[in-house]
Amino acid sequence: MPVPAPVAPGFAGGTGGVGAPPRKPGDDAAAPAGTAASASTPAKARRGGKARKLMMTGIGTLVLLGAVGYGAGLMLNQADVPKGTTVLGYNIGGDTRDTAVNTLDNTVGKLATEPLRLTLGSRTVSLDPVAAGLTIDTTATVQAATHHSYSPVTVVKSLFGGTHPIAPVVVVDPDKLRYALQQLSTGSSSAREGSVHFDANGNVVSVMPLAGQSLDVNAAMAVVQQAYTARADGGPDQAVPLTLTASQPKASAAAVSTAATTIGKWAMSTKFTVRIGADSEEFGHITFSKALTLQPGADGTLVPVFDLTKLSDVYGTNFAGAQVKHNGVLGPVTAQDIAGALSQLLSKPGGPTSITLSTS
Repeated sequence: MPVPAPVAPGFAGGTGGVGAPPRKPGDDAAAPAGTAASASTPAKARRGGKARKLMMTGIGTLVLLGAVGYGAGLMLNQADVPKGTTVLGYNIGGDTRDTAVNTLDNTVGKLATEPLRLTLGSRTVSLDPVAAGLTIDTTATVQAATHHSYSPVTVVKSLFGGTHPIAPVVVVDPDKLRYALQQLSTGSSSAREGSVHFDANGNVVSVMPLAGQSLDVNAAMAVVQQAYTARADGGPDQAVPLTLTASQPKASAAAVSTAATTIGKWAMSTKFTVRIGADSEEFGHITFSKALTLQPGADGTLVPVFDLTKLSDVYGTNFAGAQVKHNGVLGPVTAQDIAGALSQLLSKPGGPTSITLSTS
């Protein structure tokens, strides 16, 4: 009778055969490659690839839309002045330079000429900006506005409107502003310097000094310029307060009286001669009534001060061609040379009445 082949321990009936031990949970997970457990890996990879493709497609679409928008913004904003540009609320965006300047001349330019109101103590005065050298340069304002921005955000933003306000360019002439404020500061409350004048009849006229209040012109210039610039930037048009300070005249009443009875009397009663080479000219009270005043010097005493244009009119061409030394160098005679010579004579009452200027 045949004997059955022995079976290896722990194995009954071979793989999957009768008597094989039951499968345990998780045996499929440990199955080698090529079994049913590994069949899901390609499916996952396929799903991940599709997601990446969708994401890259979305990014590409956004980039394309951005590029299209940027290009459209550039195409639609080719004017000299970028779209949306305004000055004090007046729109010049999309205009040519000439059109924009004309627009500002008729709007902002007119506003810039409106008087400024200034308060000096208890007085309120009006300042003409044009006369005071305060203006808005509309051409420079437009020039500043014509610089285009090529930032993608700015370019794309132009497609959707919006405004880009810019400040007007303010120009200040400091010399004109100083003179205008000096003129406005004169008044009943202003300090007055003493002086001595002369009339054609040979009379000495004394103007006594007067204490009062004066304007610090340098400080006032900064305040007025700031106020004008603020108004040009759209700020309120309101009165600008300027501070007055107590001021004392340089020369005392006694100094004025002394000058009148010494230099003044000497000038009105004497003939003075200036010689340059073979030429000479005589000056008396008629000349001095036209061209001479006595004004306070740095030390408070009054000294001769000539109006050089009027003095030159007196002697005319009498010294034409003559030359005198200026710092050791010969040159044509000037009104300052004649004024200096006469001042030397006038400053020494009772002294010499003639002077010769060096020509060598």
